[in-house]
Amino acid sequence: MNGWLLWLLGLLGLALFFAALVRQWTQAFRSALHPVVGPTDPVRVSVLVPARNEAGRITLVLQDLAAQVPAPPDEVIVVDDASEDGTLAQARSMAARWPAVRVLALQGTHGKKAALEAGMAMASHPVVLFTDADVRFGQGRVAAVERAWASTSPDLLLGPVFLREAHGAWGRFQREEQAVLLGVGAGSALSGTALLANGANMAVRRSVFEAMGGYAADRRWASGDDMFLLRRVQRAGGRVAFVAAPDAAVEVEPASNVLDWMRQRLRWAGKLRAYPAPGAFAFGALAIGLPWALAASTLLALDRRIGHDLGWSWALLLLGWAAWTGPALGLVQVAKEVQGLRHGPVGTLLALLGMAFTAPFIAAMALVLRPRWKGRRT
Repeated sequence: MNGWLLWLLGLLGLALFFAALVRQWTQAFRSALHPVVGPTDPVRVSVLVPARNEAGRITLVLQDLAAQVPAPPDEVIVVDDASEDGTLAQARSMAARWPAVRVLALQGTHGKKAALEAGMAMASHPVVLFTDADVRFGQGRVAAVERAWASTSPDLLLGPVFLREAHGAWGRFQREEQAVLLGVGAGSALSGTALLANGANMAVRRSVFEAMGGYAADRRWASGDDMFLLRRVQRAGGRVAFVAAPDAAVEVEPASNVLDWMRQRLRWAGKLRAYPAPGAFAFGALAIGLPWALAASTLLALDRRIGHDLGWSWALLLLGWAAWTGPALGLVQVAKEVQGLRHGPVGTLLALLGMAFTAPFIAAMALVLRPRWKGRRT
């Protein structure tokens, strides 16, 4: 067998491994949508809301918390991270009307990690639910998190993040992209090796956070509180779980334009320089490297003549593409079902290809560019 066919067989082997991994995630994600939960002891949760320059949103997120059923949380801690607008005044106004709200004001350039640490120090309940100040959620979110925590007893509980309705082709692309991220985050966590976390919706055991020293080793990075916390809990041997219930989800706004989207992706990619997670890097290399290798091999196959293993070449390439796309489409379909979205495989496939082919360029740019986030360098 010549070297060309050996190369294609190797690609097919990697694609089949990728397919088996993603299928496992898909099955775990789908099974988690219908959990069998027996009697559990109640869990008390403190809600922590770090906020910087969120005057237009902080009241809304606090109103969502006040509307929780069967009862709102009895401890909500808002940490104002040196806001330069009316965020602090609005939080204090809400606290004057709702005794469960406690407000702490930080000054200077501490950053979100310092805000989370300060809020954790004020919390009195054993579990603390992180909630970004720019999200919205339904009335059953806190109860869903409490049920999931009681049934799984983790050290870190990750929650789903949905993208708010976005219109047009750009909005649909972002929704497809978010569904991909949700599928990978939920599937990997439910299979025992969480690769992604989103600080907009996660809960941590307070004693574990304190025992790890909070973010002491990661404070020089403005963002990345979620991924750093995930990695440190994993390295400490802690248990990571995922709550798949749609009631537990929060919604975030899509990027309003391509420039904002690029800044966000550069911020995500930039923090990976300080995030030592072999599993995440290995999966990223496989998920992104495969389509690049398949695309290059497909272009080379176009120049092969009849009789030069042409039939075998195209058979192996088609199987490789199918092994990469098929399971990925299935995982995203489950992620869309959780959000109540219709599944269009063409749009999902375009989003997958777009993510795969832009990711290397974004990663390279992140090595030299550090965009501003909340008025600070990431």
